[in-house]
Amino acid sequence: RALRETHLAPVPGLNTADDTGRAIAVEISRGCPCQCAFCCEPLVKGRTLRLRDLDVVEAEVKNLLRFGLRYFWFVCSELTFTKEHVLDLAERLIRINRDLDLPIYWRAYFLPVKFNKDEFRILLRSGLMLEQNGPFSDLSNDTLAQMHEPYRVKHALAHIRDLMELNEEPEFAHRKMERWILWSWLANPYATRQSVRETLATFASLGLDLHYDAAEGYPALRVYEGLRNLPEDTPQRTEVVTGDPDTPRSIIHPAFSYSRELLEHFADVDRLHDFLFYAHETLLSRHYRATRDWLGWSLQRPAAEIAALLEPIAPEPIANPPWVDHPELNDYHPRLWYARAHRCWERANRDWMCLRNALEAHGRVQGNAMLAALLHQGFACHHVRWNGPFAELGLLDTDTTLPTASTYDALTRLLPRF
Repeated sequence: RALRETHLAPVPGLNTADDTGRAIAVEISRGCPCQCAFCCEPLVKGRTLRLRDLDVVEAEVKNLLRFGLRYFWFVCSELTFTKEHVLDLAERLIRINRDLDLPIYWRAYFLPVKFNKDEFRILLRSGLMLEQNGPFSDLSNDTLAQMHEPYRVKHALAHIRDLMELNEEPEFAHRKMERWILWSWLANPYATRQSVRETLATFASLGLDLHYDAAEGYPALRVYEGLRNLPEDTPQRTEVVTGDPDTPRSIIHPAFSYSRELLEHFADVDRLHDFLFYAHETLLSRHYRATRDWLGWSLQRPAAEIAALLEPIAPEPIANPPWVDHPELNDYHPRLWYARAHRCWERANRDWMCLRNALEAHGRVQGNAMLAALLHQGFACHHVRWNGPFAELGLLDTDTTLPTASTYDALTRLLPRF
């Protein structure tokens, strides 16, 4: 039977709940000349770069289109070292798309080097999805060099800047990325406490922690036999997946290598994992905004404190503070629930304990959204009164006179004081 991507919208829902990830792999090259410490592809496919005839690639794409397949993943690995080849393919795809009711879209890996902004614009016109919009191990030139990665911090930052600027261009408004996901590797095999600090500081100084909606990364490196350029003691420091050091390392029982310095600092794998989860949620992205448990938080606070916080709120809401928005909130964004939440507050006679009981009847997700709507209004009403303490702690943003929206910025200002 025909395989048709009828599940896809006119623009695939990349990085959204609608994205199925069902891209059809089409090989356009093979081999990689790099020696990245984490990658076994040169060992598997060779370090000699071989290009596939684009006439053959184009014929394969057109054949797949006959079956309704129009969502592709062009491989091999990063397309970084086949620039002219990729740009030639992009021009062919642009021509093909002119005759299609539903255009081709495609994915690929790109290291943050080689392609400039104008060249990426051509790729976007051909259907490239802005998937890898933050691909770097970390933002420390020392560790990038040790990892044998063929780029440096300036390339990673230029790559991110170019893609963010292209995303705002009117030409691509119909397929604008509304949700930005960062992939980074804070805990790469050569990571140190200094490289982590350097990465977080650079990221926050450019406001990128407020731009990314989620961040992902590995806590360790899966160790394959053929990997080179790893720390010399890697074989002695691997953790096998079973937790039993006597288990033979194999494909069935893979082994992982952690950064020695980070593991020694946290003294425990679970504590290192906890830190990385926190860093991804709150220091490299604003994902915590979509997962905050306001019901749980309110139960930890004195009832009188919550009542005082909510006391000045009015039926007509004022502007929310700048640390509320997140695309994953969707139908549960606090502003959508304020009118209903305020009516519930009034029916509870503005009594916090009565309100809390009433919210439980709405279910956890809806109740959390309603409480968030009320609390954010309370924070907004009180922020002027609290400006004094915030100013004394150095937490006010000089441009907005509101407390800084950057979690990293707040932490680095507060920690030296306590």
